[in-house]
Amino acid sequence: HWILLDEINLASAETLQCLSGLLERHGSVCLYERGDIDPVPRHPNFRLMAAMNPATDVGKKDLPAGLRNRFTELFVDELVDPTDLSLLISCYLPSISLEKRQHITSFYLK
Repeated sequence: HWILLDEINLASAETLQCLSGLLERHGSVCLYERGDIDPVPRHPNFRLMAAMNPATDVGKKDLPAGLRNRFTELFVDELVDPTDLSLLISCYLPSISLEKRQHITSFYLK
């Protein structure tokens, strides 16, 4: 019942408008593209998470204020500490050797 939308700020205005209905108090969505005319109610355990890069990045834009204020925003700095990067790599690639983790880390930091 969870959805993660990556790069949400690249979505079309029509897509964002459709998503906003899910975030209402008694949220629902109508799938007009399928020919549906009746709204589909949101599941009680539904959770929507979204990720985006700042609008200052090339080709990015801000979310409309009406949609943006429905989210709790967390800013995550880029990882630049070699120890943190190595830990992240070992979580995703647990069987990789320390030497390979160090190579990946140094490549990322270049």
